[in-house]
Amino acid sequence: NAEYMGFFFFYKNMKAHGILLLLSVCVIAKEFVGQFKGKIEDLNCLKEKLQLAVIVRGYLSTGMVDPDMAENIKKILPTGLWVGPYMNPCFKCGNPKKQVDDLVNAMGKTTLKVQVNVFKNLWGEDHSENRKFLRELFAQFQERKKAAEFITNSYHWEEVFGKDFDEFSKYGLIYLDADGDKSCDDFVPFAGWKHADGKIYTLNNKACGVIMDYISECQPSKQS
Repeated sequence: NAEYMGFFFFYKNMKAHGILLLLSVCVIAKEFVGQFKGKIEDLNCLKEKLQLAVIVRGYLSTGMVDPDMAENIKKILPTGLWVGPYMNPCFKCGNPKKQVDDLVNAMGKTTLKVQVNVFKNLWGEDHSENRKFLRELFAQFQERKKAAEFITNSYHWEEVFGKDFDEFSKYGLIYLDADGDKSCDDFVPFAGWKHADGKIYTLNNKACGVIMDYISECQPSKQS
């Protein structure tokens, strides 16, 4: 369910901000990231459960900013966890420029990049129209000086844009494969991506009063 892709982290975002984070073996039991929608209330639990960062749901596929986004970001920032929004674009709504503007205007201060979800049910049927929408979407992120990257997998990407569409492979990638295995050894290159930065490996875990999904870091040298 793409509407449920709420909170994510991946390690490349940390490096992109010029910060080196060393993980002690004493916190290895923690998850890198939890993802959920709605309002976060139990911040102490969140800090105990997660190591580094969360990405809050920022934009709904119905064409509006998530009403909980700004409050969630403000609550999470003081905890020391890195935080930023993700976006479910509303293709049927059109006007990608306005969608980006609405998100950026509402998000306030963040410490992570925007993650753009590419899942089949969020987009149209025509590859060329989907490509046009995506180009306009990312052009506006550049105009607003906000970095954005992707959450998707090969099936959804190819269904939405076609197999020959690789012009966005310079952006970061988290791929979805909820097989319960943190390893990224099963990643198969697609759309110009030779490796992924993270893997969503498990969904719908009960924690901190919400349902969380978890993501692992991917090491390029261990991927196909």
